[in-house]
Amino acid sequence: MTNQLRIITLGLALLLLTGCMRTFGSFEPQSQAVTESALELSLQYLDGEHVGPLYTVSLELPADWVSRFAVNNNGNVANFDFTETPGGQASIFSISALSERQYWEQAGSYPGTYRNIWTTGDTIFVYHLPRDPYFSGLTKETFTTFAEQVPSIVTTFTAELTQ
Repeated sequence: MTNQLRIITLGLALLLLTGCMRTFGSFEPQSQAVTESALELSLQYLDGEHVGPLYTVSLELPADWVSRFAVNNNGNVANFDFTETPGGQASIFSISALSERQYWEQAGSYPGTYRNIWTTGDTIFVYHLPRDPYFSGLTKETFTTFAEQVPSIVTTFTAELTQ
């Protein structure tokens, strides 16, 4: 009887700890308007139950993006959205923080649409720029104007370990 009680107690303790790890690793989605060219945000990968280290990411946006864009950050992905559209926001590109396993999974799935920006010992940062404006809802000319600026934006990317 005591062995069964110990097993049940151990099982409940493990269940409680697993729930706590999920809570500590949660990230509340955030949206911030781009109010200046210099931008800082936090990113970390989420790989199943494993939460990667937190990084402060910095990059420089073009002056014509200020007040016209918002950054929607889900913790491991930051979407850069053009806000001056009749139907809401239109995504131009995104930056993701990936574990090594996630990186190799997505690299095989969508070759050519994701590009490496920065690699640390534990996190790989990539950006995604759609090949065409179809899903953005923007005209080809408007989308192309912003898309052509993305390669120079990502050259300003830096990541610093926060915790």
